[in-house]
Amino acid sequence: MSKIVYILGAGFSIPYGIPAQKDIMKNCFDDEEFLKEMKKFYREFYLFSSKKLTKPALSKIPLEDVFSLLDKSIKSAHKYKQLKVSDFIKIENTLTNKIATYFESINEDNTYIKNFMDKLIDFRKSCGDNDKQSIITLNWDNLIDKYLQTELQDNEIALDYCMFDYSFEQQYDNQIQHIPSTHLKVKGKKNIKLIKVHGSINWNICHSCHKVYINTQPISNDYLCKTCEVELEKFMISPTFMKEFQTNHIKNIWHNAFIDISEATHIVFVGYSFPLADFEFKILLSRALKKESNIKITVVDYKDQETKKSTVFKELRERYESFFGSNVTFYDKGIQQYVEEQMDADLNNI
Repeated sequence: MSKIVYILGAGFSIPYGIPAQKDIMKNCFDDEEFLKEMKKFYREFYLFSSKKLTKPALSKIPLEDVFSLLDKSIKSAHKYKQLKVSDFIKIENTLTNKIATYFESINEDNTYIKNFMDKLIDFRKSCGDNDKQSIITLNWDNLIDKYLQTELQDNEIALDYCMFDYSFEQQYDNQIQHIPSTHLKVKGKKNIKLIKVHGSINWNICHSCHKVYINTQPISNDYLCKTCEVELEKFMISPTFMKEFQTNHIKNIWHNAFIDISEATHIVFVGYSFPLADFEFKILLSRALKKESNIKITVVDYKDQETKKSTVFKELRERYESFFGSNVTFYDKGIQQYVEEQMDADLNNI
């Protein structure tokens, strides 16, 4: 059976206004209270004088570095100067909550997301019981989720996260009907897989019972699991070289990603730059893909002929060809033009 798998990187969400990872902190630091809180951490770890703890200086520190320092400090369980493990946990939660809040605050034109998903919804309906498509995203944002949660109400098609998920809103409103992703096919639903290998800003985990709650609307950071009365935390895998994949939910999600990639006859990478910190995902690709397979690889990105982006695109091409060989098709007009010009042809060939 033919299958098309879309793998989404940060470039998929940039047209909506979600910043690239290198710009996330700069935008979050517009919140003076958040900047003040994070300075306590930066003051201990970085060799800045207090006078140089400015927004421009701190914005230059890569997000991977910040999360790596936090994760390493939490895992080592050692006090560092004036900071205790509990301080590191608090800082990491503050950081993830701020990123989630910032992403939720962005409200731009989502026409290209609507067009992209409408084509996949129609394609899924045409496939009957056969599951011929999948979306794997390495992004935290919930742009696709929000559209599907609105569009698929009372529909034969349902959003499938490939894990046993709970509805956050259902905790407080018994009238809400929620089917866990793992039960969708049993209930006769046609699923659209959205495999979020790094978690999501709208996922919240209880570290007591390990339930993952999906919220459809932004929620505050002080909600409790109704079962355990334990504070919920954002379920987001940090962008570090020490990513934590030990929970059963993440293991199941990555296993589903492995299966879909291994079954794919066409993989379309959209806005994904193969960053060094994603070496686990490269290993997954290497394990899932057979060298002798005739799988088609398409890379969708944007090439601006008049700026240094052309050089960036050249480097991107080299990274993909060094991994997949020369049999890679590059579409350099970006996701919006791809949806308009090329997507129908790719789906019709499945």
